[in-house]
Amino acid sequence: MIGYFEVYNKRKHQLLCKELHNTGCQTHFHGEMEMSYILNGDHEITINNQSVTLSKDDIYFCNPYELHQCYSPNEGKHILFTIRPFEYEALSNLIKSPLQNFLLDKKFNLEILDLLNKIIETQNTLNGLERRGYIGLVLGKALNHYGYRKDDGKGRNQRFEEILLYIDNNYKTPITRDVIAKKFGYSPAYFSRIFKEHFHCSFLEYINNLRYERALTEISISNKSKTNTILNHGFNNVQSFYRIDRKRKKQYETLKRYHN
Repeated sequence: MIGYFEVYNKRKHQLLCKELHNTGCQTHFHGEMEMSYILNGDHEITINNQSVTLSKDDIYFCNPYELHQCYSPNEGKHILFTIRPFEYEALSNLIKSPLQNFLLDKKFNLEILDLLNKIIETQNTLNGLERRGYIGLVLGKALNHYGYRKDDGKGRNQRFEEILLYIDNNYKTPITRDVIAKKFGYSPAYFSRIFKEHFHCSFLEYINNLRYERALTEISISNKSKTNTILNHGFNNVQSFYRIDRKRKKQYETLKRYHN
C-alpha cells in the first residue's frame, strides 16, 4: 500500500465538517486528523493495510499520517470531519495515543452524528473557541466509548512532517534517499528502515508515486506536452511514469471486479 503526502494549506478554519459523496480516493496521508461518518451505501476503507467494508452509521477514524484509501461502488454518502494539525496537537496532552480506526457501534455512533449535524448547521458562525469546543466533544465521545489503540510511534510525526514537506517542495529535482537522510541527520540505511516502517513503502516508491500524482493532475488540466509535463515533475524518463500508470489501472480494475 503506497501513498502520497497530501498538503493542506488553504483551509480557512481549523475544523471542516461537510456531507460528501464518496467517489473514492487514491492512497494518501496528511497531517490532519480525519473522521468519516457513513450515511448510506457500502464504503471500502483501507487504513494502514487493514481493509474493512463500512455501512450506514459506521465510522472510520484516521490519526495524522496514517495511510488510507476510500472507495464506494455506488458513491455512498458520508460526513467528512477533519481537524488541522495544530489544533490536533493542542489536544495532544489529552490524546495520549492513537485512536482506534474503525468505530462500529452503530447505536452509540448516532450520538456523534447529532454533534456532526450541529457543526454542519452552525460552523460558518462559530468562533474559534466554539470550534475547539466541538472538536473536544466529538473526540471526547469517541475516546470515552472506544478508547485508545496501542501507541505506534506518534512521537515521530512532527519530524516526518518536516521531511515530507521538504520532499513535497523538492520532488521535481533529482533528490535521493541519501540526500534526504544526510539533511535530516540519519544514516541512509536507518532512514530507509524507519521510512518504510512509518509509511509502508520505500523512499523511492513514495517519491515516484508523488511525482505520478502531481504529473497526472497537471496533465488533466493543462494543454502542455504530456512528455514535458512528466519530465518536469522529476521523472528521468516517461517509461517510469507509465509503469506506475499501468500498475494503478490494474489495481483499479481488480478492485472494480471485486465489488462487481
